[in-house]
Amino acid sequence: MITVPEEKTILLFVDSEETVMPSDDNMTNLKHYQYNMGLKIKNALGLGELANDETESLNLETLGKNRRNFTRPAITNIIQPILEKPVYAHRITAAAFRRLCRLTAIYLSATFPDWYITKLIIDYEKRDCILFHGRQQSIYRSLDGIWGFLMSEIAVRGLFSH
Repeated sequence: MITVPEEKTILLFVDSEETVMPSDDNMTNLKHYQYNMGLKIKNALGLGELANDETESLNLETLGKNRRNFTRPAITNIIQPILEKPVYAHRITAAAFRRLCRLTAIYLSATFPDWYITKLIIDYEKRDCILFHGRQQSIYRSLDGIWGFLMSEIAVRGLFSH
């Protein structure tokens, strides 16, 4: 929801027991959810209440673009130092590996919003993160301490390589 708020199907992934939606209309519910998320963020940061005009003119496409412009550098600054360190996936716990996969998915969704991650499968035996964006899948793995996109069984392209 932070990286792709304008995606119309994103509410399918929201915990319905935790969040009550006010309407049967999907767009109304998307705006409501984004408004509540904005309130939580502003309260957590001590920024105060939203002005009325901020909620009445909520455009999810604009919100998504503006939010990514603001959050992408922050997400990159947080995640990049973690994912650039040597990663020997077979030496870390399953929980740490799961966090590594999730960080990769968040980073990719923020960086490439048109290819946001819709599904994550973790193969603990092979230590692969299989990320889906639509019907396309990408496999991320650690080879020789480099965490990145699996190009073949013997080569990866580092996540931050250009």
